[in-house]
Amino acid sequence: MSEIVQTLIQAEKSYIDQLNTLIQKYLLPLADEESSPLVHSVCHQSEEHHQEENYLHNISSSLNIITKLHHFTLTRLEDFSNKNNYAGFGSLFSTVSSQLLAPYKQYYSSVPKILSYLEREKQTNDAYKKWLTENDESKLVDLLVKSPQDHLNFYVTQLNNYGSSSDDEKQNITTSLDYLTKTIESIAQAQHAKHQPIRRLSEKH
Repeated sequence: MSEIVQTLIQAEKSYIDQLNTLIQKYLLPLADEESSPLVHSVCHQSEEHHQEENYLHNISSSLNIITKLHHFTLTRLEDFSNKNNYAGFGSLFSTVSSQLLAPYKQYYSSVPKILSYLEREKQTNDAYKKWLTENDESKLVDLLVKSPQDHLNFYVTQLNNYGSSSDDEKQNITTSLDYLTKTIESIAQAQHAKHQPIRRLSEKH
């Protein structure tokens, strides 16, 4: 049990760092109304452009909730480890996984729209194109799309490795896995629909 918790603690710290990088290095600068390279968009005054800018704010709001939940999880895991007492481990993940479903679902419903928006900007906005070369475009996409999915799948792997003789703990782990499965399925559905939202804005001529 101690090994699983230590593994989760290290992974949680790493993931929180990734979330902070996504927010601080990429999303907040892009959403800044004065200094963002996106203010140089050729469509900056259009209604569609303002709607697209809102996606950045929406996704940042979801990420703030997600980050707080992962901070809470990390604090509880460290508490288990420091006390060498793991009672409530299953209950923790049952609670957290149920609370992660809604913000992750909202987050991934916005991701395809943001990717379409940013792809269009890359084709038409020289300031944004320059910003991407200075800030590692591949890392942005990785943090935006892949990292959250990897971390949720990591949860599933670790919880499947956890064995408990307590019926309550077994039920909590089952509940956790059910919620995580629903979250991962919601993400897959959003990814499947990634070419539908605001497609006309990113079509190449």
